[in-house]
Amino acid sequence: MIRINLLPTKKLRRELGIRQELLLSGLIFVFIIVVLGLVWMWQSKTMESLTARKNEKQQKLDQIKKVVTEVEQFKKDKELYEQKINIIKDLEAQQSGPVHILDELSVNLPDKIWFESMTLKGNVITVSGSAFANIAIVDFVNNLKRSPYFQNVQLLESKLSDKKDVRVYAYKLSANMSVPKK
Repeated sequence: MIRINLLPTKKLRRELGIRQELLLSGLIFVFIIVVLGLVWMWQSKTMESLTARKNEKQQKLDQIKKVVTEVEQFKKDKELYEQKINIIKDLEAQQSGPVHILDELSVNLPDKIWFESMTLKGNVITVSGSAFANIAIVDFVNNLKRSPYFQNVQLLESKLSDKKDVRVYAYKLSANMSVPKK
């Protein structure tokens, strides 16, 4: 007995195998696409969060830079104000100096002698004047030498001259001035 199978089973099996392979490869392809999409979404969210953190850090950095520039400006202003305060203190300390110098000159001035001019260059004072006697000029120089306001007192010249038919001695002296500390 011979059997004849009229149904195409091998062909059907082959088509079924190809369909299964296509279906399996399609599912794998879809799975890979889904996995890649999830990875892409995760990377995208990570990148967004890192960008947000970067922007936040940049804003904080900008704020800190502003504070640093303000602090530097305050330091410069402080130095400037300290310089101005020191100048004011120096001026206040020197303010009474000329008054004391003139007072010291007048206190040490003997009788029969007078000033005609005074010049001040730095801390060197030059006094010119006249006297009726040469001894008065010597007394004046000695008085200035004993004063704490004058150092290096030097008589530059003393000469006899006539003023309005009166014989007087014209003198010129110089000294270094300093206001003694209290």
